Amino acid sequence: MLSRLNDNLFALSKIIFDHILGNKTIKFSQISTIQNGYAFKSKEYITDKQLMILRTKNINDNHLFSKNDVIYISNNLFSNYKKFLFNTFDTVLVMVGASIGKTGFITSNMMPALQNQNMWRFRPLVSGMPGLLVYQYVNYINEHVKGSATGSARSFYRKKVFNDFNVPYIEHKNYAIFIALQKEINRINVENDILRNIKKSLLNYFF
Repeated sequence: MLSRLNDNLFALSKIIFDHILGNKTIKFSQISTIQNGYAFKSKEYITDKQLMILRTKNINDNHLFSKNDVIYISNNLFSNYKKFLFNTFDTVLVMVGASIGKTGFITSNMMPALQNQNMWRFRPLVSGMPGLLVYQYVNYINEHVKGSATGSARSFYRKKVFNDFNVPYIEHKNYAIFIALQKEINRINVENDILRNIKKSLLNYFF
């Protein structure tokens, strides 16, 4: 039930995004950063649940991240890799391989976590811009550049294509609705995580 609610909230944000698009455009590089991930070494993996590394396989079909099959490294390595630390409401895009074009959205229950390779991380440059709006921008560009991926061995997106893409300018007065929606998406996903943990604990206790 809660998962369906989040699906509806993402769909609603897309409807609102499409509705408020205007004729004025701006380069995407003026509103968001694009950060490459890092190829973490398996020798640093640990079994203790300390600092998560989020991989492309952790993005669910609902575009939210799951802790299933998450890998961990020691908290002591935080300072080495803090450049790749996610923030709540970051957007990611798989930019190479079989699942190229898949997008994900970071909620607070997935923190702290680091960004693995094969994905880009997007974060607003514009003051006050909600991450959910950047998420919609990334999907907007993604829909327009499908088929532009290059590469002989594996298809991949070029960062320049996204940075140089002209996107419709959305005024600051429209931010509030996206801020409210991302807050609700986050709340629901955190509650889902709590319920999953309770269910798992009960199953382990009784069976």
